Amino acid sequence: MKKLNLPKPKSHTEEILKRLIEKGEASIEQFYYLCGFRTRISELVLKHGLYLQRIPKEIRSQYGNVSRYYIHILPENQKEKAIEIYINLNNQKK
Repeated sequence: MKKLNLPKPKSHTEEILKRLIEKGEASIEQFYYLCGFRTRISELVLKHGLYLQRIPKEIRSQYGNVSRYYIHILPENQKEKAIEIYINLNNQKK
């Protein structure tokens, strides 16, 4: 697979999108510091029309409490569209 030379992300949305493009998936696990992670994912899907698959994941705390979140996966057939979105978003910011 050819290595992409995408410019440095200038926003949290771009950080998430770059991760999706380069690694094929993203979750709150990688972006624990970002309180707006789910909002950014929603923007990519609803505003930009990017299709993401979701796989539910369940974790338990040390006290047995269950939490659930999703791993968002970028299908291979959406990769070119994701790159276009990334470049457009990155070029909008000076």
